[in-house]
Amino acid sequence: MLLSLIDQFQVSPAHAVITLTGFVVAIVAAITVHEFSHALTANVLGDDTAKEEGRLTLNPLSHLDPMGTAMIVFVGFGWGRPTPVNPALFRSGARPGIAAVSVAGPISNVIAALAAAIPFRFGLLGGEAAGFSLFRGDSGDVTAYILWSIVFINILLAAFNLIPIAPLDGFKVVLGILPRDLAIQWNQLERWGPLILLGIILSGFILPGRINLLVPIMRPLVNGLSTIGLSSVSVDKRRPPRELKERPAPRRSRYGTFNCQKIQSTLTEDNRPSSLVDKSGVDPIQPSITG
Repeated sequence: MLLSLIDQFQVSPAHAVITLTGFVVAIVAAITVHEFSHALTANVLGDDTAKEEGRLTLNPLSHLDPMGTAMIVFVGFGWGRPTPVNPALFRSGARPGIAAVSVAGPISNVIAALAAAIPFRFGLLGGEAAGFSLFRGDSGDVTAYILWSIVFINILLAAFNLIPIAPLDGFKVVLGILPRDLAIQWNQLERWGPLILLGIILSGFILPGRINLLVPIMRPLVNGLSTIGLSSVSVDKRRPPRELKERPAPRRSRYGTFNCQKIQSTLTEDNRPSSLVDKSGVDPIQPSITG
């Protein structure tokens, strides 16, 4: 995306600023909601470690990692500040607690995407830009573009973090729900997780034919989340026909009308998603506090 943005700056600086604004707002919102949800869930379950460190807040500065954020912009993958937790303090037990805390992040991103999609589903705005598309509309399309970016980034972040590879949330969710004996065996894979994940992320650049292994892994996750989450936001069809006729027609923009299928079609070999990593690392077998 960075190279495309540089090209757009040379052609249309105003459009490039809007493109960058939409991307930054979406990234900041998604990471903030994600990490805050980890902290909130841990606090509800009895662990106030994150609260004591000032992480139980929606202030983005408390959750953004400078290096991780820069990596997202310039390299295409990065991370937020890990949310510290102490599984020994969970009233539900260490492993169930860590599973709940881990899954709370992706769930919160789906909810955020669903909320941002409401204006589209009710016909208040038009918006069907796919993926990390550059802004090419007029001033009236800015709100739709930014909201669409929030929808897409949140779905992408949720899907990516549900991949069951350490240090992603999906690994810890599986670890928390497996029987203890299997969980101990599963936990042995954690040390290899970062290397495996990095290999998958870079596969599109190092494999012959630019084969990106991340695409077939994420596609079913993105499809499932966008279908379950976004398709549930719809106008109540039980309203009288007269009321439906009075509903204002959706404003048509360069982005058309909202369609959650558009998210599902963005993960192709030529449209590689950025990888937004939640790097919080906790070993639910051995209670600890991590930073």
